[in-house]
Amino acid sequence: MRQQQARLAVRNAALRLGNHLWDPAQRPLDLQEGVRHDARDMQSPLSFTMPDTVLTTALDAHPLLMQSIARIDQLEVDRRLRAEYLKPDLDVNYQWLGNAGAMRNAEGAQLLGNGQFVGVGFSMPLLLRRERGELAMARLRLNDAGLALDRDRQMIRNRVRERANNITVLREQVDLGASMVMNNERLLAGENQRFAAGESSLFLVNAREVPLIDARIRQVELENRLRKAYFALDHEAGTLWSAWAR
Repeated sequence: MRQQQARLAVRNAALRLGNHLWDPAQRPLDLQEGVRHDARDMQSPLSFTMPDTVLTTALDAHPLLMQSIARIDQLEVDRRLRAEYLKPDLDVNYQWLGNAGAMRNAEGAQLLGNGQFVGVGFSMPLLLRRERGELAMARLRLNDAGLALDRDRQMIRNRVRERANNITVLREQVDLGASMVMNNERLLAGENQRFAAGESSLFLVNAREVPLIDARIRQVELENRLRKAYFALDHEAGTLWSAWAR
C-alpha cells in the first residue's frame, strides 16, 4: 500500500513539474515516465552549516525582492512625473519665414525683419490641487512599496533561518535514526547467534526483526524529510541545489 501511495505521489509530482517545462519554441512539455532524478541529488551532506553567502544572496538577489525593487523603480518614475506637473510651462517657439525682404503682406507692404519669428509662452495653474493630490498619492504608493520591500526581506530572512533550523534538527534525527538501526541490527545478530546455539527460538528472532524493519522505515522517512528540507531552503533562499551539493 505504501508503494502504491509513493507511485501516486511521483506521478502527481511529475504532472506539477510539467507546468514549468517549456521547449525553446515556448511550447509546454510533458515529463516522460522514463525520466529519473540524479542519484547524487538524493545524497544528504554529512554535516550542515549554512554559509553566510546564502543569506546575503537571498537578501540581495531573491526573485521576489527583484520584483519589488522593479516596482519601486516604476513608482519612482511616476512620482517624478507627478512632480513635473507642478512646474510652470514655458514654451519657446522659433520659425524661419524665409527672405523677409522679398515677402509682402496681403496689402502689398513689405515685411520688416530678417525673416525669423520668435514666440514665448508661459502658463501655470493657480491652485494645483489635482497635481498636488496626485503627487501625494505617488509618494504614498512609493512609501508603501518601500515598506513592502522591507517586509519581504524580513520574511525571507526568517524563512531561511527557519529552514536552516529544520535541517539542523532533521540532521540530528537522521543520525539518531542511523544509530537506532545499527543497534537493532546488533540485537538481531546476537539473537541469530543464540538461535544458532540453540538458546533462542524463531519467535524471538522474528521479534528482533520487527523493530529493525520499523527503524529502517523511519530512517528512510527521515532522509526523505531531510532532502525536502534542503530543497525547501533552496526555494526560500532563491538559490539552486548546486549551492548545497558541495
